Amino acid sequence: MGNRKEEALTLADIQKCCLGIVADVDRVCRENGIEYSLCGGSVIGAHLYQGFIPWDDDIDLMMTREHYDRFLSLYPKNAGEGYHLHHYSTDGTENLPALFCRVEDVRTSMHEQIARGERDGHVFIDVTVMDQVPTKLYFKLARLYAGYTYTFLYRQNGMTPGTGWKKAAFSLAGLLAGRGDLAARYAKLENYLRTHSAGRKTRYCAELLSAAYSGILYEQRVFMHYRDIAFEGLKLRIVRDYMDYLYMRYGRREFSREVPEDQRQAQHIKSMQSVED
Repeated sequence: MGNRKEEALTLADIQKCCLGIVADVDRVCRENGIEYSLCGGSVIGAHLYQGFIPWDDDIDLMMTREHYDRFLSLYPKNAGEGYHLHHYSTDGTENLPALFCRVEDVRTSMHEQIARGERDGHVFIDVTVMDQVPTKLYFKLARLYAGYTYTFLYRQNGMTPGTGWKKAAFSLAGLLAGRGDLAARYAKLENYLRTHSAGRKTRYCAELLSAAYSGILYEQRVFMHYRDIAFEGLKLRIVRDYMDYLYMRYGRREFSREVPEDQRQAQHIKSMQSVED
């Protein structure tokens, strides 16, 4: 074994690393008939730049519950060298950034800020899941259940979301609830969401395992058709009617490359190195 070497990476290096991850995810998905789409800012980047928003440092993907569960099962067996699926069911509950999964390049190390907490890990792409929403009452109850469950994750990992009364409420809820078996709690929530997605084609769906975006309702029709789109020289998958998706996510259809400096979202990866032995 040679000497361990750490080398600081630039934003361009981080983006290149993310492209390596997403190319491997795309390969496994195409080989196994798993459908996915770019989501969030990655859709805006593909639309405006045919790649990253210039100051962005990650790639976000989304899947419907059916395809997401197949991905959780199949990707670990088929991942390329150096790539790892990070999920509470396989990696435990400490140092966990979210209840949905990530795919990481374990040949890197990074330090990130998330929900006003800090964690160490590897460069990554997020893979979130869209669960069916049978009724709007269910949507409200599921959001409360998911928010309550997230209090355990926040407390375990030193995260303090929100400000003022919201921050105090999350902290108090976590203290009053007790710790218990966190993996079992997370699985119970996910199984609850899964049972309401199985075999259903409802009008709406939502990112109920994402604390940040669980309050947005999407029309299920958007996730019925997909196509390829250019992204930094790759061909990645995207929902066919992605402008409808962007309207549901951001409330607008017009996006411009001209973004004032103070409106550019800061990178959440604070430092990153490639690690070689």
